[in-house]
Amino acid sequence: EELLTEKICTDPLKFRQILMNFIGNAIKFTENGIIKTRFTYEKENRHILVSVTDTGIGMEAATLSKLFQPFVQGDSSMSKKYGGTGLGLSISKKLIQAMGGKVAVESKVGVGTSVSFYIQESTIESKNLRRSA
Repeated sequence: EELLTEKICTDPLKFRQILMNFIGNAIKFTENGIIKTRFTYEKENRHILVSVTDTGIGMEAATLSKLFQPFVQGDSSMSKKYGGTGLGLSISKKLIQAMGGKVAVESKVGVGTSVSFYIQESTIESKNLRRSA
């Protein structure tokens, strides 16, 4: 019997909110290009690892340093062009921390942005899915 899938248990509302914020930003700032979302489970630490990478407009280092502060956006032209309140990333960071995790961002202007985070899973259930012979 070979296990194909595991069901990871966490707070679905918080997890959905985090994903919506990060994927929504990737969509918002990638007019043309690629957005990739990757999910990984790190069994030994019981971490759910997620990365959202885009080939959008990217950010400067000065913007990255204040990215998770409430009501902060890249600059005033960003809020005019792209909209938003500047609360999504601040809320996401607090939710990630509440779920025992951390978040990191890498970005380069004109190349894109990668947001990665992990959360601690609360419980795990295995599904008994068997591979057909």
